[in-house]
Amino acid sequence: MENSALITWGIPILTGILGLVGGVIIEKFKERNVSFLRKITHFHMGTTSQSPQWGRIEVLHQGRVTNHLSFVTVEFSNKSSKNFVDVFVDVWVDPNNQILGFTGNYKETRIAIHEEESYTETVSAILQEREGFMQARQMNPDITEPANLSQNVIWALTNKVFHLPVFNRNTSVTITLLVENFNGQTPVLSANVNHVGVKVIDQEDKDTENLRVFKGLAGWSVIIYLIFFFFMFRNYGYTNSLILASIFCISYNVLGAFLYFFFRYLRKAFF
Repeated sequence: MENSALITWGIPILTGILGLVGGVIIEKFKERNVSFLRKITHFHMGTTSQSPQWGRIEVLHQGRVTNHLSFVTVEFSNKSSKNFVDVFVDVWVDPNNQILGFTGNYKETRIAIHEEESYTETVSAILQEREGFMQARQMNPDITEPANLSQNVIWALTNKVFHLPVFNRNTSVTITLLVENFNGQTPVLSANVNHVGVKVIDQEDKDTENLRVFKGLAGWSVIIYLIFFFFMFRNYGYTNSLILASIFCISYNVLGAFLYFFFRYLRKAFF
């Protein structure tokens, strides 16, 4: 009787402690490589088209006809336990597109996000050079275009660099860009974080990883259940073994998960 009580109460406590220890070990390995979550979403404004049914449909930007306009929102989330300073976010599109404007802020505080200062100065110099060349060409159509001017202009219109003075743990930033596609198609936009020791993971990949971990834990639970049932069956019979094995697996998952997430909460809140 005493042995049964010891098993009944000791197993949940022991498995909970094992779950906590395992969680701590996992967190230590995760801290070696900090990951930011990335999510990119598209909202199509419209496409210029011509059809017998609807006639001519034009999508304008400041009075200029465009082939296709889209809002593209990039969101980065710092789900780690670390705070970062001077984080740079690179955003770019291919030459079939150009970025017409943007707005960005910290999601929790609504504080605005701005372009990186040296990037702004570089783009301003490129556009001034182009404006000077265009004015000079009106005076002299035979004037030669400065070397690399066209490539520099394309870079200026297809790239953005943003500066995050701080990026605290458990916070997110969102950047929404207005993108024109010259071919009337959905723009392909890429974004990355430029900071030592930080890896970017897409939100969809993170969800897939969590599902894979859940399936793995479920598989191990079944294996543990069968092993424990086998050993209990020799001493306690079928019914008692079934009950004890169920208690073991439930306590292993529930209590272990509770202690693990409770530990994560305390560490993120106070450390």
